[in-house]
Amino acid sequence: MNCIQKAVLYLVCVPLFVQHLTISVEAEEISLIEMPYAASMIDMHGSIRILLKGNRKVNVNIQKQTQEGSDLYYDTVLDPTQSKTDTTEYVFYLDCCEYNLNTESYVSTYKLKISDLATETASYQEQAITIVDPGFSESVQITNYNYNVTMLKGETGGVIATVPKKSVVDGIQTVENSITLRYAAGNQLGDPDGDGDINVEDAVMVLNYYAMCSAGLEAEIDLYAADVNGDGVIGVEDAVEILTYYARKAAGLSPSF
Repeated sequence: MNCIQKAVLYLVCVPLFVQHLTISVEAEEISLIEMPYAASMIDMHGSIRILLKGNRKVNVNIQKQTQEGSDLYYDTVLDPTQSKTDTTEYVFYLDCCEYNLNTESYVSTYKLKISDLATETASYQEQAITIVDPGFSESVQITNYNYNVTMLKGETGGVIATVPKKSVVDGIQTVENSITLRYAAGNQLGDPDGDGDINVEDAVMVLNYYAMCSAGLEAEIDLYAADVNGDGVIGVEDAVEILTYYARKAAGLSPSF
């Protein structure tokens, strides 16, 4: 069997393979991941909660800005492919900001940055995030900032953010914000078509590329995203790994390349 025949055979078998592994699979709507406490934290008085939709990785950086300088609390990559659902909530716990009695204002605040790993312009930043000190407030005991983050593929990157909404109920102050990070297509390992999902279409794209190149024809593909096994060659093995990843994800497991 030559390489082209092998590629065609895989193309025929792909739908049957995936259908067999994904029958009767049900998963929770949202996965919850609590991030490890920041070493700088004295006590817990609030949080930054990020609801990430899709499977694209993003970086989260949280710093506390004080009169003495900046104190790094978190700097981590969120990898939603490790959860069991299409939407994952990440919780970053924070302590309260410092309150100055003389000026009756806060002298420290938090700075947040949420950014796509591969698209520089797809980066949201917010400063002056205040976690209320319950010792100086009659109505607020806990402060939570909630960010609903959606990853959207585009020709160029950028950010769309809504106006934050604040409410206080039973001593809990909640600030809601929705953010869309527009990333450039491709760049995510296992996602050569750049739609933010690792699925059958990506495996088919790899097989098509392999078949065309084997036939001496010209073909284009995101080489980084397609070469999941890292051997420098785009081939059937990469397609099989993508299919295996997709099937395990659909079965409620936590796959990785």
